[in-house]
Amino acid sequence: MQKEMISEKTPGRQYKIILGFLFVFMLLLTLIGDYKTVFYGADIDESYALTMAMRLVKGDRLLLEMWEPHQLSALLYAPLVWVYTLFSGQFSEGIVIFLRIIGCVIQAVIGLALYRTLARKGSRLAAMTAAFMYVNFTPKQIQAPEFTIIFYWTMTVLLILLWRIFEPADGKRSEDTGSLVSLKSDDNENMKPAFINTKAAAYVGIGLC
Repeated sequence: MQKEMISEKTPGRQYKIILGFLFVFMLLLTLIGDYKTVFYGADIDESYALTMAMRLVKGDRLLLEMWEPHQLSALLYAPLVWVYTLFSGQFSEGIVIFLRIIGCVIQAVIGLALYRTLARKGSRLAAMTAAFMYVNFTPKQIQAPEFTIIFYWTMTVLLILLWRIFEPADGKRSEDTGSLVSLKSDDNENMKPAFINTKAAAYVGIGLC
């Protein structure tokens, strides 16, 4: 409420300038953090996940030659490893940097989706702050398609989809049911694609982790 009052009292042009300044400041800090994560980050699970993906690319079969409990996470890792080897021709140290950069891009895209979702009904400043916090905080000291971070991504996507499904059109709780939305019969047909996407995100998150 206080942020909304500040944004309403602040002149439009001045508010946009402040918002732009904060965006540049947060983006700069994020790029510094990403640089540190990409070139200086380290986590023991990263090598474990990368090894499974490399084995899959080399021809090892899931559940047969591979017995690791997290082997399904290699299904997302392996195509990226294959793309890297397609251009480099070999498994080299640069593959770790490549995958970390891809991880940063994926997390940034999810952060943008989070911003767009929160900004639909709330303050753009609060939405931007939440999005940057999400982009800069990870379960590990790396940002790569590793099984724990895959779970972090898919759960966020799941929550975003659920928010969009149950987001009330007028921004208020339904008075007749007390729930977030009033599920009418004609609404159910429109919500089916969203439910399918939500189930897909849940299954992917559970399966790949």
